[in-house]
Amino acid sequence: NNNDNDNNDTTLPSRVAMNQQQQRQQDSIMSAALTEILKHKHDTTTTTTLCNDNDDKNNEEEPLFNVLELGAGVGLTGLVLATKLPCRVLLTDLQDAMPLLETNIALNKDSFRCGPRAVSCRELKWGSNDNGNNDNNNDAFPLLPLLVVAADCVYFQELHQPLETTLMDLLLLQTTTMDSVVPRPFCLMAGARRWKRDNAFYANLAKRPKLACVCLEETVTRTKEGQRDIMRVYGLVGKT
Repeated sequence: NNNDNDNNDTTLPSRVAMNQQQQRQQDSIMSAALTEILKHKHDTTTTTTLCNDNDDKNNEEEPLFNVLELGAGVGLTGLVLATKLPCRVLLTDLQDAMPLLETNIALNKDSFRCGPRAVSCRELKWGSNDNGNNDNNNDAFPLLPLLVVAADCVYFQELHQPLETTLMDLLLLQTTTMDSVVPRPFCLMAGARRWKRDNAFYANLAKRPKLACVCLEETVTRTKEGQRDIMRVYGLVGKT
């Protein structure tokens, strides 16, 4: 029964090759990441300087996971995660965004939990064969569980298909080391609901037989004009 199989496969995040202690750790990481994304999702600044609660700049931590941000813009989401959590971050966008991303990385490098080189940026065109995974297999971006994040990236309908292609490429990756299997990448997507076609994008992802797409949180507020402002966070993971 296909429906029964789908129901069994939609556990988030992926449970591949992890013991209970590792699972609790990853659950904690994902919860913290989601909290940070929600906390900063309304910020629209251009040049961004963040505050770090840890004043000891020499106390660099080992990264527990990697983050790849799609459509990073000014890089706020990825920079917040690098400042708040022990991770390495790759900010991706079109070439035009690189100068500002490089500026914001330089402004915040002393605040990153895993040291000043914990964040980098590079061009990534959605729908291309390049899904950014090469950076997940070198010394600068070590082989660790991958969290993909995207904030306010679903609004131009002509970009829905390229974005879907890139998400599928990233989330269906399975990497094996000599000692274990690295969990499949997990994705958090946050954004305001602007059009009905935004719902269609996530509905289409949920229909993919190899992908689980679940709305994790919905926040509804009212503007001064009485209009509803709907913010949703979706979790996506490849099925095993």
